[in-house]
Amino acid sequence: MSGSRGVKKHGLSVLAGRRLIAECLAERPESAELLVIAQSAGAQDPAQPEQPDPPGLSQLPEEISARLSTAPGLRRAAFTPELFRELDFLGAGSPLLIVRTPELPVWNSEDPASLSGLTVFLPLSDPENLGAAIRSCAAFGVDRIVLLKEAAHPFHPRALRSAAGQTWRTPLFLGPSLAQLDPMDQQIASPVLYALDLVGEDLSDAPPGGHVALLVGEEGPGIPDTLRCRRLRIPMRGEVESLNAGVALGIALYHFRRI
Repeated sequence: MSGSRGVKKHGLSVLAGRRLIAECLAERPESAELLVIAQSAGAQDPAQPEQPDPPGLSQLPEEISARLSTAPGLRRAAFTPELFRELDFLGAGSPLLIVRTPELPVWNSEDPASLSGLTVFLPLSDPENLGAAIRSCAAFGVDRIVLLKEAAHPFHPRALRSAAGQTWRTPLFLGPSLAQLDPMDQQIASPVLYALDLVGEDLSDAPPGGHVALLVGEEGPGIPDTLRCRRLRIPMRGEVESLNAGVALGIALYHFRRI
């Protein structure tokens, strides 16, 4: 459950952080499977360096305790401090919530409605970059996110943390691979498929509003040269070569939502 493959295989993920867990219990109690806490550490071994005790049942934050009644079927488990720390690989230092991930629908490129409004295509394989991009999409009211096959799982623990609770609130669809977007040129031709790149037209030259399909390239590989699209660049000063994908996406979304 700590990687995209594990999340996909088991349909489970780890949610860490007091606020995120409280929000999940409030808004998606049916997805909550198991609340993991730590057993009392007991006496400290003098031969071992002093470590703070992980949170136990008596130490549950108030915001989580207040939400437990919304998920009456939620199971609880207490692990030894050592095992708890191993599971808390994000180092959140809070209780952990095992959540069941939803089945995501497949994006239908042949449905005209599938490209209405603002659609964002994401191939981001880094979970934290993907989570940040989902957060930006939620902030600017994107109509749908199409996750390309290269993308990390949106319910990867690191993606969930980076998205700051927006993963469940944003319409997510499973899409084709980046290479397969090109044969869909006829479907994506209207609206135009824009792609953020290091070279291309100035972003400010693209008309805001209307129906927009926007592709954000993976940091490093970028956008394939063979992909037929309208390439847009974000003008920058100084010696910075490129922006983080999530930052670049936020700038572009602000532009396209500017009406």
